[in-house]
Amino acid sequence: MPTRKSMKKILLFSFFSLFFPIGISFADFVVPPLPSSPVFDEVSLLKPEEKTTLENTILTLEKETSHQIGIAIIKTLQGRTIEEVGIVLARSW
Repeated sequence: MPTRKSMKKILLFSFFSLFFPIGISFADFVVPPLPSSPVFDEVSLLKPEEKTTLENTILTLEKETSHQIGIAIIKTLQGRTIEEVGIVLARSW
């Protein structure tokens, strides 16, 4: 299980673009709580076995390569773009 420190470093490549706006204020964005696994499914979109498979695959990849990947499925972007949300999640977690 990844440590809290390593979870903060997770990059959410599945959802981000390499280009992001500069000078964005995230004051109004409500950040979901820090997940305890690399798969955060706020809306229960994934079946339990799918989530477990993804978690195991990601953790194995992390052990083998030292690369960190996270998946975040959230209820709403709260009026933000996917890039903005990706940046604030990566910085907050």
